[in-house]
Amino acid sequence: MTHATAPAHRVGFDLAKLRRPLVIVAAALVAVNGLLHLKIWNSDYRHTPSAAPGAWVVKVGFPVNAALAVALALALLVLIRQRLVPVAAAVFTGGSLAALILSRSRVGIFGWKESGWSSDAKMIAVVEVLSLVALAAVIAVQRTGAPARRTAN
Repeated sequence: MTHATAPAHRVGFDLAKLRRPLVIVAAALVAVNGLLHLKIWNSDYRHTPSAAPGAWVVKVGFPVNAALAVALALALLVLIRQRLVPVAAAVFTGGSLAALILSRSRVGIFGWKESGWSSDAKMIAVVEVLSLVALAAVIAVQRTGAPARRTAN
């Protein structure tokens, strides 16, 4: 007696379908991070006396952070298939989170130190961690999906 075997069907989910929604979420979180930095700079750090140790970290760093975050968020949306963009956004966001943590440590960052965790600092930390999770998901989906398109020379 012979046994007929059913044809093998691939059961699963196409991860490539997750790329766009994940990129949109990651871009939104990166943009929110930048806008929070701009809001906090405008309300708290804009008028910090330049003579304060490390004042440039917040007087210049926060608006630069905001501009780079918005630029990276737009790049994530426009260059959705470029694998380097989410990596760059993750490195930037990780650096921003590290700077936040250092600023509240004994070490400080470039002379700037703060004590305690304000509600704004906590909010930025949460958004940055969520951004990193979303960006890691984008990177993972891109790694398992089709290779990035290459242009002909």
